[in-house]
Amino acid sequence: MNTTSCRILVIRAGRLGDTLWATAAIEPLRAHFGKGVEIDLVVMANMAPLFADDPRIHRVFGLRRRGLPSFWSPTKRAILAAARQRPYRLVLDLETGTDFRELLQRLPALQKVSARPRPAGARQHVVEDVRELLREVVPEDLLTLAQPSLLVADRKRPAPLHHPGGYVLLHPGNSHIARGKANLRAWPLRHWQQLAESLAARHPQLRLVLIGEKAERSYLSPLTRALPHLVDLCGATSLPELASVIRHARLVISTDTGPSHLAAVLGTPLITLFGPSDPGMTGPWDSGLGQIEVLRRALPCSPCVHRSDYGACSHRRCMEELQPAQVLDQALDILASRWAESA
Repeated sequence: MNTTSCRILVIRAGRLGDTLWATAAIEPLRAHFGKGVEIDLVVMANMAPLFADDPRIHRVFGLRRRGLPSFWSPTKRAILAAARQRPYRLVLDLETGTDFRELLQRLPALQKVSARPRPAGARQHVVEDVRELLREVVPEDLLTLAQPSLLVADRKRPAPLHHPGGYVLLHPGNSHIARGKANLRAWPLRHWQQLAESLAARHPQLRLVLIGEKAERSYLSPLTRALPHLVDLCGATSLPELASVIRHARLVISTDTGPSHLAAVLGTPLITLFGPSDPGMTGPWDSGLGQIEVLRRALPCSPCVHRSDYGACSHRRCMEELQPAQVLDQALDILASRWAESA
């Protein structure tokens, strides 16, 4: 297809996982419209640095408040100004809410395609939702290219990570903890401590490194006090630096949270611990780049995230009963296979 003045706008203003899943649209669009197509993204402002090194992205519009109408939003006004100067060939709106409805009505574009709310009871993965929307734009045979992807450059990593034995990343926190919400997705800190102690005993040559947001530090303080050998990088890296740290890790162990999706996209071996949420809908997407192991307790009450009683749980058995020994065994298997590959 002729790509002269071919410009596409993709809208998905969410957290890290949402943003990464939206990247599944990039390669099918480039395959259909040509690699010279200009793809602009609308994301939350704190997600914009993620694409600083990605040459497939022409421009990133970073929003601070997604719900504001164009009159009050400098970013939405900038999008309108860019579109009036050079109209978009296609606007692909991956949002299911109404935050961008007014903007879409005003945007000059040849074609506009918007996501629809999920039907009640739908349980397919979010990436499959992206594929469903792409069916209105690209041929069916290009949908196999719809995999989350990200191109990142190596950034300077903290000195403790330049370690001959390599390092394993532990992410005990999650976005709910960082925002002061209930910790239903959290694995107990005593389990993290037991896992870290066991890993250190079995592989003393490995550095064990905590990652997470700065707001998670107070929650993690009992862990860092009990295990002073842990390298604490919570809040100490930018998003591009975190991507580089994750890409060079021997293994990432995390709960259901953004960095686990980043590890999956970058092909870093990953163990992710699920309880109340459904890995079939929001788990790390396996595109075959690296080993992904999802560990969970198959209890009658889980996953409960889409039920009316979600948030009222008083026992959190799905996370409490996921034992450190199970996670350790999986971690040792992955580490052994990685060392065998590099031998």
